[in-house]
Amino acid sequence: VIKGIRFGTFFAALNPSYILTLLKVLRKERPELLHVSYPFAVFITKALTKILHKGIVVYEAHDVEVKRSREVILKDPSFSFLKKWISYVYTYITEKLACMFADYIITVSKEDADYFIKHFSVKKEKISVISTGTLVMDLEKYNKTKCREKLGLSKDSIIIVFHGAYKYYPNAEAIKLITNYIAPRIHEKFRDVLFVIAGKDVPKYEKEGIKFLGFVENLTELLVASDIAIVPILRGGGTRVKIMDYMSAGLPIVTTKKGVEGIEAENYKHAIIVETVDEELLRALELLIENDSERKRLGRNARKLAEEKYDWDKIGDELNKLYKSLIKEDINLDIRNYSGYKREVDF
Repeated sequence: VIKGIRFGTFFAALNPSYILTLLKVLRKERPELLHVSYPFAVFITKALTKILHKGIVVYEAHDVEVKRSREVILKDPSFSFLKKWISYVYTYITEKLACMFADYIITVSKEDADYFIKHFSVKKEKISVISTGTLVMDLEKYNKTKCREKLGLSKDSIIIVFHGAYKYYPNAEAIKLITNYIAPRIHEKFRDVLFVIAGKDVPKYEKEGIKFLGFVENLTELLVASDIAIVPILRGGGTRVKIMDYMSAGLPIVTTKKGVEGIEAENYKHAIIVETVDEELLRALELLIENDSERKRLGRNARKLAEEKYDWDKIGDELNKLYKSLIKEDINLDIRNYSGYKREVDF
């Protein structure tokens, strides 16, 4: 913040503090490779790197920002018309420049890589897909009954969970769908089902069939306390880390296609995947509510996928291998301690 101006990630290219810090690092350390998360600082990083020395600049795209801006920002009623379009145009230009000037690009999904190739003319040999990951939970440390007691949840209810930052529009939209459509319809048939919603800025209150917990310090306790996870997301970019959290916890998941986008989950093997929020989603929930063995089967398969494909150790090995090929040196990265790649804001 400089004289009341908050630059943040969005205006990193205009942030004097970022530029001065980058200059100091480039002059002192002369790094061979710079990993830049999000597109907004890629151009200035590449420009300064080119002036001072020949370092490789890697743009790590958590999602396609312009696509997310179109699906989220332009649809968010909390933004003014002018703010929406300024944001969209600025994002488009910045992301296009990032794709042009970065030496290499990492995306979290094949869908995002294909978008860059098609719409920003990125060469296939300049881009790799390395998914975000999850810390596979040690479930043996937790007791379901005790977790429910701690959170004030009934020991006899079938609990369906959703979590996410409330101020992020796709999450707010999903919570509204659960509150106004999904939970009331399910509660008509199943009085013992409780929907539990948690996350940053989620208001704390209760209504029939739904409990809003607000921010929960220990996510693992919440997931251990739950029986089913639901992800009625209709828009957004990148991959939903909440899906990986649910897989790691061994929860059966009902999700939209958008919710599971970028994750290699097979329908009715690792999750139940529906087109949108409609009767099909309700039927999927009813199936799991009535069928404990099906819940366990899907949960086991989901956790196995998390362990085999999305564990941070495996993601770290992929990133290590890529960087070795780029700088031709033996490097070792502990991906679990790299906060920039560890997790998006809970989108």
